[in-house]
Amino acid sequence: MEIGKVPIKSPPAGAKWAWIPPKQQRIQSLGDFAVKEQNKRWRWNMGFHDVFESWKMVLAADAGNLYLLHLNAVKNEIMLRYQAIVWVEPSKNDTMILVSFKGLI
Repeated sequence: MEIGKVPIKSPPAGAKWAWIPPKQQRIQSLGDFAVKEQNKRWRWNMGFHDVFESWKMVLAADAGNLYLLHLNAVKNEIMLRYQAIVWVEPSKNDTMILVSFKGLI
């Protein structure tokens, strides 16, 4: 499976997005990471505000987890909403990779 040109092992059969509380520190950290990574990729100067909705998909044991985040960020003094998908690979450091980042309508 490839999402946004990032090769990800296919989720197990029947894997689905499961809602998780967005106010958890870990989820807010993933949102902050997503905004910072998007800033690097596109040379934006956007500030992270918060994650307001979040879901998790558990991949195979050795493949990590995908997190689907709906977040608020400030760009040019305007609060905007975005959707980000972050892949957390299982490792000593839990490597994070921004898979997708797009605006919400």
